[in-house]
Amino acid sequence: MFIIPTGDFHSIPLVIRELRRIQPKSVLDIGPGFGKWGVIVREYLEVWYHKRFHRKDWKITLDAVEANREYSNRLKDLIYNNVYFTDIESFLKGDHKNYDCVLMLDVIEHLPKENGLKVLKQLQEMSDNIIIITPRRLAMTKSSWNTWEDHKCVWSKQEFKELGFQDVQELSHGPIFAVWNKPKNLN
Repeated sequence: MFIIPTGDFHSIPLVIRELRRIQPKSVLDIGPGFGKWGVIVREYLEVWYHKRFHRKDWKITLDAVEANREYSNRLKDLIYNNVYFTDIESFLKGDHKNYDCVLMLDVIEHLPKENGLKVLKQLQEMSDNIIIITPRRLAMTKSSWNTWEDHKCVWSKQEFKELGFQDVQELSHGPIFAVWNKPKNLN
């Protein structure tokens, strides 16, 4: 069985609102799954206000880090500037640029907690903004088809606050929505 991962649709308006507030010039989408968030970035940050329909007119650098090469698809080829087929920990060890915004939507739960903490701290060094969505409970602890889909930990509202996330919400439909913006004196 081959399944491309996806996430709950209820969080889409929250992410769009935050992206429109930030107005990033560069975005890193970690674990893009089917590519939904890339489409959302293009539609609401390129097309909606600026009428930049064609790739040649796009101004935002939109890259993705995808751990599973089997999740390659034509949509990602069309939407993203670059798709790096590696896990986020390996990506962060290599040469990479800084991004205005990092999307980690339904991803952090797939890392052991200590690895996730290290990744978040590294992302805070390389980005001005981080948007996270993660379930409040273990939903899929063991996948029969892809170990990258295993949920290895849960995160609490308090843990994100301790990491400096300023907007942390427990959403009524289940996940935690967390936003970190680099304090202005750290730019």
